[in-house]
Amino acid sequence: MIDIDNLTLAQVRALAPLLAPFLSPSVAPDPVPYPFAVGDIVCVHTVTGWYVGVLDGVTATDLVLKNAAWVADSGRFSDFCATGEAKEIEPFPTHSRIAIGRGAIILVAKHPRQLREVK
Repeated sequence: MIDIDNLTLAQVRALAPLLAPFLSPSVAPDPVPYPFAVGDIVCVHTVTGWYVGVLDGVTATDLVLKNAAWVADSGRFSDFCATGEAKEIEPFPTHSRIAIGRGAIILVAKHPRQLREVK
């Protein structure tokens, strides 16, 4: 049994990497760098739907989008993924920024328009 009240600094340092996954996101670093850059146009699939916008920031807990819209009806999923065109979108007010909790995110992908502009 370990006496947690009497750990040495060396023992704490040895335990730190093992405990990192259990620390809050603001304390534990991401194990892999985020695969998108600020300024990328992204599609974000959350547990409640799709959002598109320009990635404006990434925090330990949120993705921040500007010029964002909620995708009310994507139409056929394969068409939406290929073209980025949706049947119905609901833009947020101009120049607004939104934050999407990373815990609600299922996937993030570059918007097809972004992919075409890069080529």
